[in-house]
Amino acid sequence: QSGKRAVAVKNVTLAEEHLHDHFPGYPVMPESLMIEAMAQTAATLVVDSLEGVSAKSCVVYFMTIDNARFRKPVLPGEHFFKCTFHTYFMESEYLRTVGLDKLKLDNSKVISKGLWIYANMFYNQADLVISPSEFTKKDIIQNGIQPPVVVISNGIKLPLPKQTNTRKKFKLPKSYFVYVGRVSREKNLDILIEAFYQFSRENENTHLVIVGDGPAKRDVQKLIKQHRLGSRVHLLGMVPHEVLLNSNIYTEARAFATASTSETQGVSVLEAMSFGLPIIGVKARSLLELIKDNGISCEPNDIVGIARAMTLCVADEKQHEDMRRASLSLVRRHSLQQTVDQLEKVYLKVAHK
Repeated sequence: QSGKRAVAVKNVTLAEEHLHDHFPGYPVMPESLMIEAMAQTAATLVVDSLEGVSAKSCVVYFMTIDNARFRKPVLPGEHFFKCTFHTYFMESEYLRTVGLDKLKLDNSKVISKGLWIYANMFYNQADLVISPSEFTKKDIIQNGIQPPVVVISNGIKLPLPKQTNTRKKFKLPKSYFVYVGRVSREKNLDILIEAFYQFSRENENTHLVIVGDGPAKRDVQKLIKQHRLGSRVHLLGMVPHEVLLNSNIYTEARAFATASTSETQGVSVLEAMSFGLPIIGVKARSLLELIKDNGISCEPNDIVGIARAMTLCVADEKQHEDMRRASLSLVRRHSLQQTVDQLEKVYLKVAHK
């Protein structure tokens, strides 16, 4: 409304100890700061840009109570109209990340079932649930989520036509595969490195570049040292997103490689496709929808298969070019503009129910 003031609440990044060890650099939302802000402002509160079922989602509920306490209006943001399912936090890959797999409870199935119940309690209060992929939509419906579920891609900004030459800055090798993402156990980087080790025994020229940070970094470093791959596997650490997209880390890579089986969509995979990279991945979850003629899909945990895919991607120039063109074609349907248009229609539809 013209002349009215509103405060928008979004995620902020703080080094909260209980989250920082597992998810360094991830955004969190401290309730104490929000309560203080609500007490000091007479503005309408707009709640937006919260992620999935997590501590942040729980805060939304308490924020409405706190806001009512201060008698301030709440403008429904995205999580009051709809919820987005973006993380399989109840699955074994994520239970491994936080150490819950160590509890001998039928291979963590009891914990996983309990977390699905919790997820359903939250999501079933929504008018609409958004899934980033068809696979995830089917999966969450099968596990008890009842509101209507629509599929809308996370969406990505298509890359700028020119990227800054950062080969010297990041000490990029001449030929390499690239992985971009969290360095944590559910991403199966141990499988990827083992596959690269098999590949490297036959190929001396192509390297592996890993962009990202996380709780499994030490394990990754140990595995690299164990296989004497220190000169072939390059850990760039956390690279700011805008720096990554404006650099030539993606564009200079031979292909994007991942062994992760936990993706609800895989934004880094989409970004790699937007730069024309072939994708080497596994037949799991949303990757089944993203890897078509633009890459090579292997069975989950298939070290030999992934190594063969790497070899093929390096050896066959024609197939590499065909996959590159296919990536550029397939990624167009995931443009950020299309995502925004779809979200706008969804918001308006649910808001006027």
